[in-house]
Amino acid sequence: MNDTNLALLEKNRDILSIRDLATGTIATYTSYLTDYINWVEENLPGRSLSDVTWEEIRSYEKYLKDVRKLNPRTINVFISQLRDFYNYVLHKDWDRREVPLLRFDEKLPVVPTQEEVISIINAIDNPKHKAEIALLYLSSSQPASCLWPASVQQGC
Repeated sequence: MNDTNLALLEKNRDILSIRDLATGTIATYTSYLTDYINWVEENLPGRSLSDVTWEEIRSYEKYLKDVRKLNPRTINVFISQLRDFYNYVLHKDWDRREVPLLRFDEKLPVVPTQEEVISIINAIDNPKHKAEIALLYLSSSQPASCLWPASVQQGC
């Protein structure tokens, strides 16, 4: 890494510490930026970071997605860190339309069926623990009369 880019990386570390981010977060963001700088130096030799075009930044995004096969959420953190770097360190405006964030699927939590919950509650031998778990289950937003089956009542 050349001296100019090292100075920019250090300035970015200073800004991250001013933002009062955790040490681990600063280390992660710095590693993401180091990865980007290394990519620029390797793929765009002689180009300063402030002269990298939107198309070239999108190429880096494709590299993260297709070559490194990173998760879309991770790529979005890379891109967000680049946006902050361009805004705070290079003082260049970032156009979100030029470098879009990736779409990612949100997985819904798996909710056990009433039969699965009943079997879990009935598998508990300790009456205190059984009552605690049953109470947690019954404290949901549904009316208790709909949730409290006769098979659990008999087992308590």
